[in-house]
Amino acid sequence: MTKLLASVRNLDEARLALAGGADIIDLKEPAQGALGAVTPEIARAVVDFVSSRVPVSATIGDLPWRAQVLAPAVAAMAATGVDYIKIGLFEPNAATALDATETIKEVCQVLRQAQLPIVARPTQLIAVLFADRAPELGVIAAFADAGFAGVMLDTADKSRGGLRHCMKPTDLSAFCRRVREHGMLLGLAGALRAPDVAALLPHTPDYLGFRGALCEDDDRVARIAPARIRAVRALLSPVPAPAPA
Repeated sequence: MTKLLASVRNLDEARLALAGGADIIDLKEPAQGALGAVTPEIARAVVDFVSSRVPVSATIGDLPWRAQVLAPAVAAMAATGVDYIKIGLFEPNAATALDATETIKEVCQVLRQAQLPIVARPTQLIAVLFADRAPELGVIAAFADAGFAGVMLDTADKSRGGLRHCMKPTDLSAFCRRVREHGMLLGLAGALRAPDVAALLPHTPDYLGFRGALCEDDDRVARIAPARIRAVRALLSPVPAPAPA
């Protein structure tokens, strides 16, 4: 079953998301960009509160894809005890598959040298590609080879519309298929709204990520609303089998 990833910015919102049925608590500061990061103090507080009832993921900010920049950010967030760390590939036009692959190798080499978790460890890495930046599907194999646990498709510029507006259905299908071929977790996000759920479920993502749709007035920097969390949760829940006649 596809799970609900709810992006929250603090402990108060984490409480609401967990009570509303979120399957993954995702730490993000929406006022700081597409993958704006919360402070390590907030992350630790949420990890302690959740207490392994569901996984906790966290972003590290809209950082350039440079090993010496990413490694300290990953280290700081990993120290908080989160289960997953999301790293965005923000390079313009996603570079070429070859260039991006070489950069991925360099980044992961630095992470390993710093003895940071990469794969089969308590904290695992999720690569985030952006539908509105023409993601290069060839880099998915590089992330798999580097030991990333999964790949997420999101949008960098929320003002340009949601995921389905930014990517053709055929391209979206190809992305999902490529991630599955490499045995990785598949996540879909990007200004998703309730009507997107039915259209995206056939791609069988492991999770769908929401922020704005969970907030008052669909404003991603506003406070999340319990009723909205429950409404999205209901869309993802399996339909009960009819009672026998």
